[in-house]
Amino acid sequence: MRIIRPTVISDAMLISSNVAETDYTAWSGATTYALGDRAISTTTHKIYESIQAGNLNHDPVADTALATPLWWKVVSATGRWQMFDGLAGAQTSHATSINVEIAPGRIDSAALINLDAESVTLELVDGATTIYSTTVSLALDNVFDWYEYFFEPIIRKTDVAITDIPVFGSAHLLVTINGGTGTAKCGELIVGMYRDLGITLQAPKAGIIDFSRKEIDEFGNPQITQRRFSKRLSCDLFVENRLTDEVHRLLSEFRSTPLVWIGSKDYASTIIFGFYKDFDIIISGRWGSKCDLQIEGLI
Repeated sequence: MRIIRPTVISDAMLISSNVAETDYTAWSGATTYALGDRAISTTTHKIYESIQAGNLNHDPVADTALATPLWWKVVSATGRWQMFDGLAGAQTSHATSINVEIAPGRIDSAALINLDAESVTLELVDGATTIYSTTVSLALDNVFDWYEYFFEPIIRKTDVAITDIPVFGSAHLLVTINGGTGTAKCGELIVGMYRDLGITLQAPKAGIIDFSRKEIDEFGNPQITQRRFSKRLSCDLFVENRLTDEVHRLLSEFRSTPLVWIGSKDYASTIIFGFYKDFDIIISGRWGSKCDLQIEGLI
């Protein structure tokens, strides 16, 4: 079991992106906004929606205490910044590919969550020198015979984690999310330093929490409203006794910080961006202890 402790991407760290920040026009004090009109701020990188008619010269950023929520509500991050907003549900999207360059400082790991793409390429460069490069295909091995090879649709992984990036503080990370002939989408790009918590023991349980609404009306007809879902993971870890206090400290420190949890890099279903719901360390042996861990993903 590994965790990736996220590095918050600031304006200065985002060197370039091919996704334009043009979701709506930037807010202007000279514009009168009607109820439901939207504007963006390139300072906060958020989309705001007017919640009153005749909305004139109420700055949703500078006058936060008065303008929000009296005149504006926050809708989401702008499209360019949705892959850095800490929420995996909303996706940054761009035709064919998403290309970003960031200068995150010291990192050794990256995770991409809620992807809709064919492959992902990561390059660590220092000027004109490429220090590291890897391409990960997102094609899922769901074909078991020739019939399925020809007729089953191609299914792709939605989450991937990479933890072998060399630490090189001054280098830039180039990320290419290849969508082929379609639209590339990414819910969250997380970079940071990883840490081992222990060894994931056999029989972890991976599932989802579905927020869809399923009801039966008075005539027996099903009424289904499909909504988002979050991943969850329940597993046991083997922790060396000499590391028990450190694991306890880490889990206590990051009790309210979303992390990337990697139960096994071989199974995308065990890669989750979210919080632990509960943990218990059972100091049961001379050399090692067992840690019960419950993880719930963000949507």
